[in-house]
Formats: sequence, C-alpha cells, structure tokens
Amino acid sequence: LTVDAPALEVTLSPRTMTAAGGVRTVLNAGRRQQGERGTTLLKDSEPVNVTANELTFEEEAGKGVYKGKAVLFQGTTSIKADTIMLDDKQGELVATGNVVSVLPIAGKGAGGGSSTSTGKAAEFQFQDAKRVAVFNKEAQLDGVQGNLHADRIELRLAPKDNTLERLEAQGTTVRVVLEKREATGTQLTYLPADEQYKLVGSPVKFVESCRETTGRTLTFF
Repeated sequence: LTVDAPALEVTLSPRTMTAAGGVRTVLNAGRRQQGERGTTLLKDSEPVNVTANELTFEEEAGKGVYKGKAVLFQGTTSIKADTIMLDDKQGELVATGNVVSVLPIAGKGAGGGSSTSTGKAAEFQFQDAKRVAVFNKEAQLDGVQGNLHADRIELRLAPKDNTLERLEAQGTTVRVVLEKREATGTQLTYLPADEQYKLVGSPVKFVESCRETTGRTLTFF
C-alpha cells in the first residue's frame, strides 16, 4: 500500500492509518495476503489506484474507506462515488452517493476490447462470496441486456468469473431499451444464456417500431 497525502497518521499495532487533505493511494499488485478473498472486479495482478479527500485504512481488517470525491480505477474498470469502501479480506466493495461505474460484468465488447458495462445509482454493492452485484436507488445499467432503468438492479455472476448468469430488476417502472425495442413493467428477469427477457407489470408494455403490445406478463428473446 502506497499513500500520498498532506496529512497522515499511523498507528503501528494494530496498524491503522488515516489520511486527509487530498489522498492518492496505490494498492500494489499481489497485495492479497493468504486467506484474503479479494474481489473479481479487481485483478490482483495489477495495481489499483484510489483518490479521495480522506482515507481510513485498517490493515488487520483489510478494509479501506475513502470519503469525499472518491475515485477507484484499474485499467478499464472505474468507480466514482462520494464514499467507497473496499474490503479485500471479505471480498466486498461498497460505493455510496452519486455512483458512476464502468465494470467488467454484464458488458458489451467494443472493437475487440474488454467487455464492460456502465452503471449509475445512489448505491452500489458487490459481494464476492455471494457472487452478487447490486445497483440501488435510481439505478441505470447499460450493458449486454440493453439500456435498463429501475429502482434496483441485481446481477448474479458465475461462481468463478464475472460471467453474468441472471439479472433481476424491480421498481415502480422498469424500462429496458434494446436497439429499436422498448419494454416497461415493474419486474424484469433476464437470462443471458438464452437472451430471454421476462417482464411482469400492470400492465407490461412492449413497443417495436409502430407496434405496441400490452399485457400482464411478457416474454421475448
């Protein structure tokens, strides 16, 4: 761990660190200790950069909390938020307040490059042990499923990598736009293996070109 800040305070045993005044942090490659789970959102083979106004780091817990205009980035992956908490030991990442993210999950490949999705929300949480990522409150996700808006968007990933197995969205209005098609409801389930969308609502509405269909449930591929 490398920290650059105008003010830095360190306690040696157990080791804790607080920094303020504009903090620049580099989490070095190979940083995970034996028994630490880490998170598949971030590669252990590459350094992670984080900037913020303030930092609190607890070495024993493996947890860092970055407050105030926090920005985390590694390659094409990035997260911006008011606060970012990164727990390498438990494999958990939480961002709160004006979250804007570019993540290596549910992505659309562009020009042969890495596959990423863009998400926005008031809150974002990733738990590696449960293989679940959640965008909460005014959530938006632009990825393989199309452009999606909902109150809550939950992504369930494969056990060992970031392959999307299932996406669920809920809200007063769930809206998905896919090329020239648009569908709205209150609950959406997307299964990427079959490219299947199932919407529930009162009513569900599906618009394609000049055609409009309504009902209680809708399934399309």
